[in-house]
Amino acid sequence: MDDFVASADSRSVAPTRPRSPAGKHGQTGVRGWLLVLCLMFTVIGPALSAWLMVNEYAMFAPRFVGSPGLQGAVFVSLVITACAVAFGIYAGLRLWRIRPKAVTTAKQALLAGLAADTPPTDQSKMVVDRFSVCQACC
Repeated sequence: MDDFVASADSRSVAPTRPRSPAGKHGQTGVRGWLLVLCLMFTVIGPALSAWLMVNEYAMFAPRFVGSPGLQGAVFVSLVITACAVAFGIYAGLRLWRIRPKAVTTAKQALLAGLAADTPPTDQSKMVVDRFSVCQACC
């Protein structure tokens, strides 16, 4: 139902427009760097993470036969990364839709992504190097 405002003499009634959450220049929605961040969370980040996860699995798959523990560790790493990516997509969609506390969710998603990506990046090469040395010795 429209809101009506009576004029000063109470003879005419004019509908009022509902206020919109427009910016300074009447723009609504996500634009600029925030849109880039939303795209990073929802499109670019998940695509890069999927590519990195496939490469991580392909790097370790030949070594799974000799080490079932390595297979479990890689699987856990991939699950943690997938959860961080899913949370990042959730945070990106909340930002894009301008939801309450979306900025807090985005900060948490960035930290979760950092926590999920840091160990495999540094330790994957170290595990491969140690595994290669162990196979050369034995």
